[in-house]
Amino acid sequence: MEKKVCENCGFENVLEANFCAECGSKLGADTAPNANIPASADNNTSPVATVGASSGNECLICGKKVGMLSTKHKCKDGVICLDCYRNTRMPSDQETLKQVASASLDEFWGLVEVNNDRLRALDELADEIQTFDFTTAMGEWAKFDDESRRVLFKSHHNPYSQQFKAEDYAIFDYDQIVDFELLEDGDSVLKGGVGRAVVGKVLFGNVGAIVGSTTRKERAVCNSLIIKMTVKDYVAPAFYVNLITSEMRKDNQTYKELYQYAQDITAKLNIIASEKKEMEQIPPKVVVEQTPQVDPVEEIRRFKELMDEGILTQEEFEAKKKLILGI
Repeated sequence: MEKKVCENCGFENVLEANFCAECGSKLGADTAPNANIPASADNNTSPVATVGASSGNECLICGKKVGMLSTKHKCKDGVICLDCYRNTRMPSDQETLKQVASASLDEFWGLVEVNNDRLRALDELADEIQTFDFTTAMGEWAKFDDESRRVLFKSHHNPYSQQFKAEDYAIFDYDQIVDFELLEDGDSVLKGGVGRAVVGKVLFGNVGAIVGSTTRKERAVCNSLIIKMTVKDYVAPAFYVNLITSEMRKDNQTYKELYQYAQDITAKLNIIASEKKEMEQIPPKVVVEQTPQVDPVEEIRRFKELMDEGILTQEEFEAKKKLILGI
């Protein structure tokens, strides 16, 4: 079957084709790649390009020709083919792709290095999660280790996926926790922390039950139940435990279980805050250095030797002896 060969890339197209399906060049004419793309296409702001970049149709990393209809990622210097982008282990979320689109190739490699540091940190966290020992657990949401004074939190639960993701977790020292707040549908149910009393409903009982009245009109459903914590971390000073993220009836057994977890976790956090406050109020121990006792006889004997050696005079020796004896 007769084919129409592209003079630019050598791709064999069907005879009826006017443009190359591989590189987008006009067939049957010595035309530069993507000559059929209007000038306005260069201003396309979409991070994921389905047309060749104006600087060429070759991947900036591997040099492989990238077809007009192939998926590729744009950057300021050209395009990166999908295989090369995946090999860098860069995320494909819209925010990351926008950063890539506005970066030069050198800047892109800088983004790759930052992402590699993030992935290494996640790998270390994953190992730590798998070996985390705990003394108290509140379901999958919080695991407290009172011996090492550390806690493992899970930020949210995906009922449609059992895949483990380290980025869903965080480990904090007890001393890192500054304060906490329980939010239901955006309303503050209670808050507490170091140096502050619990405000809102009151915590009490062995299981840390939350009781009390509220001026809010009780709703039949709950759309969100979140524990927000402020921690001593300059990079991520806030951490959220998202127990409920979609509409759930309050008479549902799952809601009752999740609310109980919220009660238990906030009660434990309140105990940690109280213990930390008590520890800060304990005055530091003052260590008094005691001067070693000196034997007066040995002191007189030492000064006598100095006198015999001619270092001290008779008068100086007598003065030292009287000082030692207190006469």
